[in-house]
Amino acid sequence: MSSDSAQISERERDILRLVAMGATNQQIANQLNISINTVKVHLRNIFEKIGAASRTEATVYAIRQGLVQLGGAPEAAATPALAVPTATPPAEPSAPALAPALAEAPPADPPATPAEHRRRSMILPVALGLILLLGSAVIYLLSQRAPAGTNTPASVNTALPLNQWKSHSAWPQPRSDFAVAAYDGKLYLIGGSLGSAPSAAVERYDPSKDQLVALNAKPTAVSHVQAATIGGKIIVPGGEGAGGQALAICEAYDPRTKQWEQLPPLPAPRSRYALADFEGQLYLFGGWDGARYRGEVFVFDPRTRQWATRTPMPTARRAAGAALVGEHIYVIGGENERGALGVNERYDPNAEGGGAWESVVPLADPIAGPAVIGTVNSVLLFDAPKHTATEYSPAADAWRPAVGVPAEIGLSSRAAALSTSIFLFGTPAAQQPGAISEYQVTYSTLFPIINTGK
Repeated sequence: MSSDSAQISERERDILRLVAMGATNQQIANQLNISINTVKVHLRNIFEKIGAASRTEATVYAIRQGLVQLGGAPEAAATPALAVPTATPPAEPSAPALAPALAEAPPADPPATPAEHRRRSMILPVALGLILLLGSAVIYLLSQRAPAGTNTPASVNTALPLNQWKSHSAWPQPRSDFAVAAYDGKLYLIGGSLGSAPSAAVERYDPSKDQLVALNAKPTAVSHVQAATIGGKIIVPGGEGAGGQALAICEAYDPRTKQWEQLPPLPAPRSRYALADFEGQLYLFGGWDGARYRGEVFVFDPRTRQWATRTPMPTARRAAGAALVGEHIYVIGGENERGALGVNERYDPNAEGGGAWESVVPLADPIAGPAVIGTVNSVLLFDAPKHTATEYSPAADAWRPAVGVPAEIGLSSRAAALSTSIFLFGTPAAQQPGAISEYQVTYSTLFPIINTGK
């Protein structure tokens, strides 16, 4: 270790290693069992000590100082080594029969401990971080080998999705406008609409077994809801009750204890909102209050159990989609009194007080109720009415066709990411009612074309 890095404490080295591997502040906090605020304080100190102005510069510093090695694991330290799984070929299209969703059954294996869950949650970011580091290193080395002025990069994407589709057994009793969230390798399907009535049903879907199991019902039947997993609990705010009444209730499900609890209510009733989580907090965007389209942003902090109001969206709307990419949340599409919208607005949670919102390139075709998922460096959007998928690149501020969607794949406004896959669900009215489909995303690094002048 050079003398330059001696000024950094062991704890700061641990944090810098994780930053270099692509971990977010929340993931660092989970891995090291410290608070988000503590992570931020350490990062400020690290940046001051090493003279870095960004996470990229800090990553370069970490590589130069030997805190991480390209193609290998970090040097031994207090942070435990993290196993990165190798890719496996896609499973055969045929899937085992879906187990009837009759009653909640105890899992065959005991639930993961908090430490195990933290380790699992870090696997994908670590793997992707190392991939991006390797890609950057190769780009640098290739450019150094070429004569000056001959480096002519082609269109370079560091994370281009290569699609593989897989159909799972259908959902026996599909609902629309339900909430879906991921936890510990499984998906939780909550509430929604059965006909015109809201539902309190909850199921857990295990993709590895293609099995659906009924769980304890939600205390309040709701439709037009979303859900997010924060701190090991699945939070379901608001929604619509009987008669289409917008609700302010907020309830959370603990997958480990299989119990529901009531959280502090929303500042005002909301349904048909967009939802995202960022650094351990829940962000709710716009929605419907039963009479008007809303643009407010509500933020819930599970640690303090308090709601706060943030800078409102430039465009009030409902039925939008929200996706986190890097440090920004993109709120896309939706509808208001003008009809379906192509709006694409970017929110910076760290810029409250001025410049929190920015309008970026809109969708070519307006859509209400898109299914959106944030990937490493892009947003994937699935349009159920058109049966298409498009991709937004924040770096290029541009949309492009993402992948062909086979006719047998059911789409709706609901999707969820799990490991390196995206799961999509067909509605009761879809061509394939209740279809559960998996879009397996892998990442390929493209390098610049080096013109040697020959």
